Amino acid sequence: MKSKGLIIGIAAAAISLAGSMVLAQGMRHEGHRGMHHMYDVSKVETIKGEVTGIETVGRSCCGAGQKGLHATVKTDKETLLVMFGPEKYVAEKIKIAKGDTIEVTGARTTWDNKPAIIAKEVKKGATTVQLRKDDGTPLWAGEGMRRKMR
Repeated sequence: MKSKGLIIGIAAAAISLAGSMVLAQGMRHEGHRGMHHMYDVSKVETIKGEVTGIETVGRSCCGAGQKGLHATVKTDKETLLVMFGPEKYVAEKIKIAKGDTIEVTGARTTWDNKPAIIAKEVKKGATTVQLRKDDGTPLWAGEGMRRKMR
């Protein structure tokens, strides 16, 4: 009887450990990859329009509790949300303000039941900034680790 209880205890511990590992992987993915799982390379397009609104969102869209930078862009066909990435990271690369004309290449998606683009690259005047790799992986991924290692 004792051995049966021991086997059940070991099995329960193994299942618990496996579940914790799966949960930790999911948290790591969300924490470091943010919207990467929403980036569909088959839906990449380029839009050009005027920034009619800009906001910093408090959702942990970019991992590690960072605030994300979003803009509303009015093109000649529609108005849509553009999701750039972490506010601090984007601000170091390019300044985007209401009234700016920008060109954005990224993957079309839906956010809060409205059309949106997850930006891979943004152009403003003569400045072009890449924010994600071609597969949608954010260029800021791992930024915290690189800073700690310096």
